[in-house]
Amino acid sequence: MIKHIVRNFDYPKEAFRKKIEGKVLVQFTVNKKGNVVYIKKKGAENSDLLKKEAHRLIAALPKFIPGSYKGGLVNIKYALRIIFRVPL
Repeated sequence: MIKHIVRNFDYPKEAFRKKIEGKVLVQFTVNKKGNVVYIKKKGAENSDLLKKEAHRLIAALPKFIPGSYKGGLVNIKYALRIIFRVPL
């Protein structure tokens, strides 16, 4: 998951230009079919551009091997913090 994010990360141009930085907490579920669903983002009020990029990254994750519990497939919830810092 982290490799995917690092490889596909694209700092939003407008956020870069305006020097917008911050943290975005992304919560999502990997369903019984291995797909990412129910993506939610939380961040500072001025972080809409960052939230949009965080959503794009998570929505583009490749299909997962579904979680299992006691022999059955289950949904798994994840939370991930993405930190946006303007490169020097």
